[in-house]
Amino acid sequence: MESIVSLHKQACCLSNLSYQNSVCISSKLLTNEKILLEEREQLQKEIAAIEAKRNEDNNNSVIGNSNHAGNNASLHLLSPQAILHLLQ
Repeated sequence: MESIVSLHKQACCLSNLSYQNSVCISSKLLTNEKILLEEREQLQKEIAAIEAKRNEDNNNSVIGNSNHAGNNASLHLLSPQAILHLLQ
């Protein structure tokens, strides 16, 4: 009878440990997910800033080129396919 009680206690202990480990792992996963979401948000902000800067540089380039060389200066911003289409 003692062995049954002992086995029952061990099973309860293991069950409790399993639950605690599950909670701990869930907590770690949520923490990691939060960190990844924060990093993703930061990267998206950095990408948006880079794209805004690139667009500003492109706009300044087009304005500068058109001031110096007329409307044909913006052709370098077009894809080769677009240039061929314009030439046809």
